Amino acid sequence: RLLLAACAAAGDTVTGLEACARMLALGGSPLWETEAERLRAELLHLAGATADAVDAALSAAEATAEAQGAIGHLRRVEMTRRRLAPAAPAARR
Repeated sequence: RLLLAACAAAGDTVTGLEACARMLALGGSPLWETEAERLRAELLHLAGATADAVDAALSAAEATAEAQGAIGHLRRVEMTRRRLAPAAPAARR
């Protein structure tokens, strides 16, 4: 979990995405599954992944948080979704 946060803060997408994959594959504590998926979305965004790939990671995080009734995690996922959403195109004049 700490490695994921450090990678996200440093913008190290390669190490961060590998750490996410390993953490999720281990199936350890469900407590951190939502955060791993949320950070995966952050790292995918930083790596230039498609909006669909980022959204899929956020949707996985959201589904896990909903299943656990983790309101705090749901809020964090929603804040990330808003921050990473592409800006609306400017109105034409």
